[in-house]
Amino acid sequence: MGLAHADEGVPPSANTDAEANTPAPITIAPTEPTPSASSAPSSADPNVTTKPLVKPRTLTPLTTNGSTPTLVAAPKVAATFNLAWTGKAGPVVGSSYVFSGTGTPGAPVVIWWDVDGGSNWRKFATGSAIAADGTYKVVVRAGSAGSFKFTATGGHQPGTDGTGSWGTRAVSVRIYNAATPTFNTAYTGKAGPVVGASYVFSGTGTPGAPVVVWWKSTGGWNAFSTRGTIASTGKYSISIPITSAGSFQFTATGGHKPGTDGTASWGTRAVSLRTYNPVTPSFNVGFGTGGAVVGSTYVFSGTGNPGAPVVVWWRTSGAWKPFSQRGTVGTDGRYRITVPIGSAATFQFTATGGHTPGTNGTGSWGTRAVTVKVAPKSTFRLDKRCTTGRAICISKTQRKLAWVVNGQIQMTMDVRFGSELTPTREGSFQVNWKSRNHVSSLYHTPMPYALFFSGGQAVHYSADFAARGYNGSSHGCVNVRDKVKVAKLFDLARVGDKVIVYK
Repeated sequence: MGLAHADEGVPPSANTDAEANTPAPITIAPTEPTPSASSAPSSADPNVTTKPLVKPRTLTPLTTNGSTPTLVAAPKVAATFNLAWTGKAGPVVGSSYVFSGTGTPGAPVVIWWDVDGGSNWRKFATGSAIAADGTYKVVVRAGSAGSFKFTATGGHQPGTDGTGSWGTRAVSVRIYNAATPTFNTAYTGKAGPVVGASYVFSGTGTPGAPVVVWWKSTGGWNAFSTRGTIASTGKYSISIPITSAGSFQFTATGGHKPGTDGTASWGTRAVSLRTYNPVTPSFNVGFGTGGAVVGSTYVFSGTGNPGAPVVVWWRTSGAWKPFSQRGTVGTDGRYRITVPIGSAATFQFTATGGHTPGTNGTGSWGTRAVTVKVAPKSTFRLDKRCTTGRAICISKTQRKLAWVVNGQIQMTMDVRFGSELTPTREGSFQVNWKSRNHVSSLYHTPMPYALFFSGGQAVHYSADFAARGYNGSSHGCVNVRDKVKVAKLFDLARVGDKVIVYK
């Protein structure tokens, strides 16, 4: 048989030659390189003939019976099927199945599942194909607990063709953290389980597993909205503010309601929650410089749990009423609230962490009864220079000193002055410096609570004045005989405050 052109080929099944019983050789002529556009001859030129560049090769087709050529499938590789898991906990909900094995490259892989002992195979939506190296790997998330069996095929329903099985694997899948998770309860702050602190729920479990904390007082379990996830370290911690007092139970699960599955309990913790400051806070009442009089101030103070709120309550009779001024216990465990005294009467005062006194079972912060008086109208005559700002006003004719703030007399005290030989200077001065335990460098006598305003002249306590009164005099200083008041003045006055000395 001679060289055949491409348009003269005849299908092997249509050959009528005498050589019909002998497969005809197939001759393949190599393609001649395409000439450039400038040199290529016209396809319409009858004088142009195409010649092969190399000698054509003759191939003998494959046959099955010596006559008709047929296609032969690639040899089938026996497929294998294995099952493993992600994570250290094994087959648990939330982990993943890892199906793998070997087979014919390019073949599809479909994973099928059924309940163990069942006969209704269903396929996963996730599929794959065998890679060029003859391996496959399919990862499917475990979504529910139970006993299952798995297999794989090239796409057909298991058992519906005559091919050998890829193998079947039976597995019992468990709920999250069936590997004995732990559950603990702690609290923020030193006071333990008190309103205003926070629960700290913690424990261990399967990495990646969700954690839902549940609570109940009576009746059914309720889930907190705050949730968590077990970290890669196998630990979890969830912080939730404590908002109410009472007796509660707590537990945690991987998401299911407690008691609704057959897994071991994470553990239950019973807790009695109290209101703020169950550790015996204290409550005291003091007053500003004017004492318990209208125009002065209440000073409520005491100790408690750091960070706890403080509400002060008052009443004359009947129901308790809160002051609008409120506070918070500092990091040092102390609090202080100042409230102006607005009216005269006999009052009771107490403080709480926010609740109305007597409405919970906690111990009382203590109650204080105080009689507030109207301050007697002062007869002290102020110099006009004392009507603004902060001033120590000293009147020689009244033999009085007044501590004045913005024209309001805060307190007064008796004073005496220097003799004719060492007179006390008059005029406008200021506090230049202070010395709590001063001793005179000229006379070597004590000058406690000294407020220096003009050279060596100062306002200070005088033991001699306290003992002999006006039967003596100073060397020019302003003597005070009330040690308590002058000590308070020393604490209140600042360097730079006005000192006015006048007739």
